[in-house]
Order: sequence, then structure tokens, then C-alpha cells
Amino acid sequence: DTRFAEQVYKTWQNKALSIQLALIEGMHSRHETKVCSAILREMALHTAPEHRNTAALAIGRFGIVAEAHRLEPLLTDSNPQVAGTALHAAGMLQQQYAIAPLLNAVNHKHTHEAGIKGMLAFGPALFTSSHLHAEKLNARQVLALIRVAGMQPLQAGLPLLTRILQLHPTLPVLHAVTQVLWKQQQPSAV
Repeated sequence: DTRFAEQVYKTWQNKALSIQLALIEGMHSRHETKVCSAILREMALHTAPEHRNTAALAIGRFGIVAEAHRLEPLLTDSNPQVAGTALHAAGMLQQQYAIAPLLNAVNHKHTHEAGIKGMLAFGPALFTSSHLHAEKLNARQVLALIRVAGMQPLQAGLPLLTRILQLHPTLPVLHAVTQVLWKQQQPSAV
């Protein structure tokens, strides 16, 4: 099975992204787990960033939780697009190991938005994770979490906002939390 997967991948590796994704989706939907795993392994380890990016994209897009471990080394990939795609995919799959890299991503200009997108994809479960240590956050991370909490239903983000205010009672944090709460209370535009 593994040799077959490697041959399939070598045949398809130079095809368009949409064809590669269709191949992985087909293997995954037919429960060809060994073949799918071998193809994703080859892609995730490939020297070309577009192959690593496609692996991360496929794992997240198709919800291939069994292959989520392949995302971990890609979270800190030297290529910002690969790292961003992996952050988003790990967030979509709610992988606990991704919380620290997501928080670290918001510290850097080239990965800030990818970190935000990954946190948004993670959803409300991010706020209750035991891997989220609000007391260890820096100002950028605090403000990013407040931004993400403001994009969630209020009941999901309120406990985190309360904890952040307790741990970081500064004027910028208070201002950001107040803005989030104010926006949450505004009627939606029809």
C-alpha cells in the first residue's frame, strides 16, 4: 500500500492543486487510510513549500483528524504560507498542541493574521482549553484573544474576557474588552 501511494503521489505531484486535493479527498472518502496517509506524509515532508501547504490544506479542509499530527511540524514552517495554512488547519481540527503556536503567531507581522484565523477556526473551545494560560500572555496575544472573543457568541467568550481583565487590568485591555462587549450588545443590521 505504501509503495503504491508513493507511486501515485509521484505521478500526481506536478498536477494542479485542485487535482491533488481531489486525489486526497477521493482517497479519504473511500477510507483508503493507508494510501491517504502515505500521500500526506510525502507531501508534508516535501522540500517544495507548495506541497507542504497542500498537505496542511487537505488535512484541515477534509477534517482528516487521523493525520493531524502531520500539521505539528508545519506550524513553524519557514514558509509563512505553509505555517499559516497549518495554523488554520490545526485550529479547524481543534488540536490542543496548536494553541501555543497560534498565540506565538500573533506576535509576528507575517503570521499575525494566520494566528487570528486559526484561533477563529478553533472556535469557542479555545477559550476553555487547559492549554490556554492567560497569565502568560503578552499584550499582543491578549489583544488578539480579545479580538477573537469578540467574533464569537458572547457566552463563549465572556469567561475568557473576565479572566483576561483579572490578569491584565490595563487601560488598553479594558478599552478593548469594553469595545467587544459594546459591539456584542448592538442590534444586528438587517
